[in-house]
Amino acid sequence: MLSRAEVDVLLLGGDGETIDLTVQRRNDPGPTAQRLVLSGQSLPVVSGALVEHAGRKFAHVRIRAFRAGVADSVRNSLKELRRSAGAAGLGGVVLDVRGNPGGDVGEAVLIADTFVGEGVLVRTRGRGGQILREERATQAATDDATKVVVLQDHRSASASELLAIALQDHGRAKVVGERSYGKGTVQDVIGLDDGSVLTLTIARYFSPKDRLIDGLGVEPDVAVADMATQPEAALRAALTAL
Repeated sequence: MLSRAEVDVLLLGGDGETIDLTVQRRNDPGPTAQRLVLSGQSLPVVSGALVEHAGRKFAHVRIRAFRAGVADSVRNSLKELRRSAGAAGLGGVVLDVRGNPGGDVGEAVLIADTFVGEGVLVRTRGRGGQILREERATQAATDDATKVVVLQDHRSASASELLAIALQDHGRAKVVGERSYGKGTVQDVIGLDDGSVLTLTIARYFSPKDRLIDGLGVEPDVAVADMATQPEAALRAALTAL
């Protein structure tokens, strides 16, 4: 078993170099080979664009990870897209978290709070189901009118799932795509004297309606097949759902 540091070293490389991996996913009968091509060009964490569908303009906001400042970036992107849409306004918003592995849960909560005016957005429960923490929506600057869709796939995990299920539970968004990954735990990482790391699960995340995320994922309202090979079809399905 390799340590995290050893794995990081093995994954280092220059622009254009390839890395061959053998990946074993929990639902697959056997391992699969994956080849990664390293690139020095990084994609923006948040990107927004106006897309037209059925005679209306929609905001397509792609969120690739949840890092500090992402919620502000999403809000600024939506503000700019509304301005660009003109007098007709936006027909709706697609929050695209396909392939998003998660990150800062607080940023996902802030984005959910943009569209939900009151109530619990996410809660954590510890041993015996005891509620350890609840994050609640605020009324300030809430957009409770714009139609919203969350577009996800089987790689959408953690904070991505918390955003999707919070909006789904409050009836503020339809979830379109595949069942998400199912990563909803709070973990404590402890460094040991021999250089190894002990990771302990100390709590689990639950949705506003007390639905468990870990191991189950978020079930879409509108299922889309072949998302990996037909990404544009998935976006069209999200726009149609609006």
